[in-house]
Amino acid sequence: GTLIPNNPGDWANPWANNLSYNYYSDTTLTAGVPTHNFTNAVPILETVICDTLSQCKAKGKGGIIPEGKNRTPQQATKACEPGKFMYFGWEDRPPGYGWTDGDYDDIRVIVECPKVSTSTTTVVRLIE
Repeated sequence: GTLIPNNPGDWANPWANNLSYNYYSDTTLTAGVPTHNFTNAVPILETVICDTLSQCKAKGKGGIIPEGKNRTPQQATKACEPGKFMYFGWEDRPPGYGWTDGDYDDIRVIVECPKVSTSTTTVVRLIE
């Protein structure tokens, strides 16, 4: 996509000039095929595993979620375990593609890790 700098004159009516924010996320559809726009594995997502829901808030508010601008996002290396929570924080303007604050908190989602249970068992036979 094409990143065009914000124009304060457009803030009152952002739809008046559709060029003021001609920006795509990491993937667009080109002829029905997903096309990844960022090269070199540009980091746009931060992931943090929290032991409790109360941990899934910013460090400044007593939690464990990193804060600050122009930083490298934390990326969880373990799987989500039952009883824990996964924090996802996206950066809306990825590094290397124009101005960014690099705070990885523009879109935030907390998901409770699922509990896996078996309600029935089935025998499956694979035959070549």
